[in-house]
Amino acid sequence: MFDGQRWGFIDSKGVSVISGDFTGLKAGPFSEGMASVKVDGCWGLLRRDGSWAIRPKFEELAKVSEGLVAGCTSKGWSYFDAAGKQAICEWFDGCSDFVSGVAAVKKEGKWGLIDSLGRVIVKPNFNDVHRCTSNLFLVTSGSRYSYMNADGRVIWTSEEYAMPQLPRYEA
Repeated sequence: MFDGQRWGFIDSKGVSVISGDFTGLKAGPFSEGMASVKVDGCWGLLRRDGSWAIRPKFEELAKVSEGLVAGCTSKGWSYFDAAGKQAICEWFDGCSDFVSGVAAVKKEGKWGLIDSLGRVIVKPNFNDVHRCTSNLFLVTSGSRYSYMNADGRVIWTSEEYAMPQLPRYEA
């Protein structure tokens, strides 16, 4: 809900559930009962009842996934719990949400995979990592495309910089 100056949250029936006390225009979707919200230039985590789980202090903040939220500070990206305490004691250049206990992280310009305890599953050595399903990733390294499962095992690789194409549908 937005009146041109202040905003709040409404439910699916249009009923105001969190009053329009916020300024600015940025808010993420609710996930695990909390939404990332930008207020006065900083991001925080707002509970469904309108109270703060984490007061705004981040440069950027993703959605909560599997109890953790990726947040960016002047030190870089890391993962925090719902109280704002750093849960994985490492800083990254970038990171994704956790799905099935696995997230992609970027370190020194390369992407890899970690588990929710911060243990490295796949050392960052890929140009890009894209999640295809909860347990399958498309990774690129130079002109090589590979499908890799969540434990780091490569299932298929193309050496020719070409992905398999589905047959064209013709009516």
